[in-house]
Amino acid sequence: MRPIDKETSDIFTFRTHQQLLHFKYQRCVKGYLRTIASIDESVGSLLACLDAEGLISDTNFIYTSGQGFFLGDNGWFDKRFM
Repeated sequence: MRPIDKETSDIFTFRTHQQLLHFKYQRCVKGYLRTIASIDESVGSLLACLDAEGLISDTNFIYTSGQGFFLGDNGWFDKRFM
C-alpha cells in the first residue's frame, strides 16, 4: 500500500497492513493534538488581551467540549469517522 501525502506529495510505503494502520493512526492523533494546542494558544492570547485591557475581572468564561475524540480508547476514534 502506498498512500500519498496530499500536502507534500510524499509517497509512503509499508510492508504490512499493521504498519499502514499505525501510520494512519499516528497522523490522525498528531493532527488532533496540533488542533488542541492551537486552541490553547488562542485562549491564552485572548486572556492576555483581556488582562491587558483591564477586562479580565469583568469577564465570565464558559468552557465546553464536544467530547468527540477518544484517542483510540477501546478501539474508538473520533466522531468525524462516522
